[in-house]
Amino acid sequence: MIVGKTKHNWIDYMREHLGDLAGLLPRDFSTRLKDSTVEALIKNYKLIMRAFIGDGEPKTPQERKKRRILEAATELFIAQGYRKTSVDEVARRAAVAKGTVYLYFKNKSDLLFHAIALEKSAYVGDAMEILAGDLPPLEKLRAYLANVFVLGATMPLISRLMSGDRELLVAMEDLGGWETQSAVDMQGSFFAYLLRQAVPKGRLTPDEIDARARVFTGLMYSSTSLMDERLRTGVSPEEFAATLADMLIDGVANPNGGNRTC
Repeated sequence: MIVGKTKHNWIDYMREHLGDLAGLLPRDFSTRLKDSTVEALIKNYKLIMRAFIGDGEPKTPQERKKRRILEAATELFIAQGYRKTSVDEVARRAAVAKGTVYLYFKNKSDLLFHAIALEKSAYVGDAMEILAGDLPPLEKLRAYLANVFVLGATMPLISRLMSGDRELLVAMEDLGGWETQSAVDMQGSFFAYLLRQAVPKGRLTPDEIDARARVFTGLMYSSTSLMDERLRTGVSPEEFAATLADMLIDGVANPNGGNRTC
């Protein structure tokens, strides 16, 4: 796991390996260039994630200690909020000395950055496997939608960021790990790319594709509310998300139901 990434290091890393991609994409990029950017991200996602969270499960005592610290921090950030959580509490929860935390992380906001990266790795891996897979374009869009809609129930830190938790947003923006509008634009680019692949050419205008991509993005960022257990009334998050994806792809009254692939 690489520790101590700053805003400039993040940007420099992305540009070194992938060019001006993802959240760095200017809005006036051409459609062709945006699509090539998304394709490059899909192709190289393992390289990107490895730089920030390592190679999956920790193998050494040091890596296991880092993971324990991150898990302790995540539990506390969720339970009592970012502002009320101290590095001392994280150290106690992880059963390490306070100085040990600072061996791996610069400060509390750096700890938050890596906790979110770790949580995001599971989602990114699943989502990119869908995007890089061999599903037909329409089924790929369906599976991707179901995958992102379930975020609100499975990733509490990401969910809080997407729902606008002010403490988390300020901390991430100060560190340079989260720029809200860039994240929204990046996700919209993914949805627009999938729509261009899935919808027969000429059926939708570029403006219509962009409008639908914005709606998909809005639903994704509303997934915390959508996945509220009181609304699901006993239906699992995965089934609820899959049904929503079916409705969006097939229409509410499709007599044959959806062809779920996720």
